[in-house]
Amino acid sequence: MPRETGLDQPNGSIETETGLDQPNGSTQTETGSAQNVLPKHIVLHVAALRGNFETAEKYGDDLKEPISRNRETALHVATLAGQKEFVKKLVEKFGPSIREIQNGMGKDALSYAATMGSLEMVKVIVEAGNFSCLSLESRKKAFLMAAGLGHRDITKYLFELTELQVLKHEEMRRLYIYCVEMGLYAPDQEVAALSVLARTPSAFSDESQSSGLFNRFARLCE
Repeated sequence: MPRETGLDQPNGSIETETGLDQPNGSTQTETGSAQNVLPKHIVLHVAALRGNFETAEKYGDDLKEPISRNRETALHVATLAGQKEFVKKLVEKFGPSIREIQNGMGKDALSYAATMGSLEMVKVIVEAGNFSCLSLESRKKAFLMAAGLGHRDITKYLFELTELQVLKHEEMRRLYIYCVEMGLYAPDQEVAALSVLARTPSAFSDESQSSGLFNRFARLCE
């Protein structure tokens, strides 16, 4: 069945672009030649891709500003590139709140890591600062993305860190179906799980059915 992941690109991919319509400054290469002047956003983009924090930190607060047409920051780019130490140092330098910065499509670094399917990077972002400092919306968005894309390990990890009560009715229904499709249910739930897959979305339209989902969720990832 089609999955609603809300991703920027098809098939769960995220595309970055180095060009900005309005470059926010420039820098020179070691030669100092006028022909070698590079826009600041390109220097930061390359530094984030390579994990070169020594170069990146020279730009101070510019590290929190968009450096691509998708309005990604250095944290988005470093996350996508799997640069764990760069991500840790960014959070250490600017504090946990930097993890909340969103790109032009409303995705933060945790959503990027969840979309990539990298449990290691998800843990780096979560553990780089107090998890409780991440907004409920950030946690929920990453959780639903991981589940919608079938990233089982990330779904199980974020399940333990996300308050299910923050889910809206439709999100709860979708999440349950995603978990069933991934096989995240106990053996004694198999008949009920198969029944869910055979139903239409309207199967969860009344309160008596939806209220029972929380009890099932509680056992999904044991």
